[in-house]
Amino acid sequence: GTVHAAAWSTNGSVFNMSFEKDEQHSLLIVVFPKSRAAFESAFGGDIEKAFAGKTVEIRGKLVPYGGRVDAWKERPQIILSSPTQLSMLGATPEAVVPAK
Repeated sequence: GTVHAAAWSTNGSVFNMSFEKDEQHSLLIVVFPKSRAAFESAFGGDIEKAFAGKTVEIRGKLVPYGGRVDAWKERPQIILSSPTQLSMLGATPEAVVPAK
């Protein structure tokens, strides 16, 4: 899917990536700090910038959200432990405006 948001939490304890604006039900992708260096190395040093607006393919086990944000309790999540679980497929196509 196309990444809507990708950011480390304010305290750096988890990286969250989501695909839709619906933050109560959309799929959540999670990376924990123990895997951060591997992801940063594999994707150019800054995974927040690397994934924003990009189309990615994720491989992993779908599980219920298990974090602390009550509003996200209905969300499915995939916890990534290796960069091999994620493939960058390219940027979202830009809108084309016909020339007049």
